[in-house]
Amino acid sequence: MFHPVLDAFFEMVSGGIAIVIAYEAAKARSFSKESIFLSFEISFALLGASSVLRALLVLFTVFTARQVPLVGPFSILGDLVQACAGMLAYAILLWVQMKSHLAGTSILLQVGFGLMVLSFNALNVFMLLAIATLVFVRFLRDRNANQALVVLGFLLLAFSHLSNMVGYSGGFLLPVENVLRLAGYLSLLAMLMRVRRVP
Repeated sequence: MFHPVLDAFFEMVSGGIAIVIAYEAAKARSFSKESIFLSFEISFALLGASSVLRALLVLFTVFTARQVPLVGPFSILGDLVQACAGMLAYAILLWVQMKSHLAGTSILLQVGFGLMVLSFNALNVFMLLAIATLVFVRFLRDRNANQALVVLGFLLLAFSHLSNMVGYSGGFLLPVENVLRLAGYLSLLAMLMRVRRVP
């Protein structure tokens, strides 16, 4: 098993290396003026800071717990921060790469933007399914109709993003996206209207 202190050590080392990359990118930008170095500087500073923060949270979890956990995740908050920072960092790098190809062929540009749309929609699907799952667990416990409407609303929104992704292979599903999104919004609106009527 991978001991959490060892995990924190490797996380700290990788965070330090990411910060060194950010520093070297800043030095390269000082004489090169290319935007790619600025994106490296910002992105790897984010990645490095999130790795160091996660390592500290893992160590905090280990040294404040009565029993040392031997199975991850060792720090859910650290994992969440790292995932969000990674998403932002990679989005910056992706955007700069896309901008550098704006003068390229239209096919290359379409493929690049298509991949970016698919990536963001996939992320949206996973986040919406995570929200729906968390609310559904509460619904199983409380049996509250409002929670059922919330679950339905977020599931419909997740399927709307999924239909957008699948619709790129054939246009027939793209109109379904709008219908599903509208239905999801109406479900959430119905929940809020019910809350307003509760004395």
